[in-house]
Amino acid sequence: NEHFGIGIVEFMAAGLIPLVHNSGGPRCDIVCCDTEADRCGYLADTVESYVKCLHEIFALEDSDKLLIRKNARSRSVLFDDDKFRSKFITVVNSLIDENPGLIKDL
Repeated sequence: NEHFGIGIVEFMAAGLIPLVHNSGGPRCDIVCCDTEADRCGYLADTVESYVKCLHEIFALEDSDKLLIRKNARSRSVLFDDDKFRSKFITVVNSLIDENPGLIKDL
């Protein structure tokens, strides 16, 4: 039940198929997919749902495993340091632009 889950992102960057708790950052930001074609992992929140997901993962065809691993790697780069830094600076600059009195001259 982690707010973000950098460990999960590192797991995905390594090309592994994540099975993570269906809460917080993992659900909202990391292992979220709109279609089966962009699936990058699995979410579960009960013993039964973990068992179901594990069964599904173990039963995947090699081509499907490869697609999920590829999607996971692609998704993981959204969270690298350079992208975070760039987005952070963009947001801070827009706040400053919208509120010129926020920061006084140094």
